[in-house]
Amino acid sequence: MLADVEALRELGVAGVVVGCLTADGAIDETRTSALVEAAGPLNVTCHRAFDMTRDPAEALEALIRCKVGRVLTSGQRDTALEGVELLAELVRLADDRIIILGCGALAPDTIGEVRKRTGLTEMHFAALADVPSAMRYRNPNVGMGGTDLYREYRNTVTDQDKVAATIAAARA
Repeated sequence: MLADVEALRELGVAGVVVGCLTADGAIDETRTSALVEAAGPLNVTCHRAFDMTRDPAEALEALIRCKVGRVLTSGQRDTALEGVELLAELVRLADDRIIILGCGALAPDTIGEVRKRTGLTEMHFAALADVPSAMRYRNPNVGMGGTDLYREYRNTVTDQDKVAATIAAARA
């Protein structure tokens, strides 16, 4: 991963996303610090590996010690709404030392409530839709990715209406 981060830095990207845990569920501070150092001036985000840690408060402090800029988390639950209490606690514990980037099934019907209940200032969401592929011929005997032939002839795209609705709900 070090070589990847160094290559991305040389390409001039704005940031990288990393996540290293020890076998016992803690942030691997040695590896994380090395990746942050390799990133140099790039923004560094810890991905949802954070949600797999045994002690989120301890993990947050470890990321701060490693100089990670933000952490992507659903509050250690499947959805941000389910993890809303921990998300609020993480925002409080972060105390502007690291950004808590909330995620987890955020949509127009949940994002506003999650924002209001947590104090999150950054949120990550997917606003996706399945659309038919351009393929007219459909081989009924084989699927390239398993047995779900329906998926073979569908493309997942960003739905601009869902993006607009989610942003509007977050701002409400």
